[in-house]
Amino acid sequence: MFLMGILFGLLGLSPSDDERKVMETVKKSYSSLRVVGRGTVVINPADVIKDDNFKVYYKKAAEIVKEK
Repeated sequence: MFLMGILFGLLGLSPSDDERKVMETVKKSYSSLRVVGRGTVVINPADVIKDDNFKVYYKKAAEIVKEK
């Protein structure tokens, strides 16, 4: 496995540091989040609705829309 990593690195096929950071962020986010195909992101909406950050931003968006 180690040799495969070196080979992929030499061929330019291994993920860059930025790509590794994105992969780690995805792994630490919602449990239902999946990347399929060519970067399509699929997530269970119920997970998003339960998220505290979503609730805060939802309230802010509702206030902005109400003001207009």
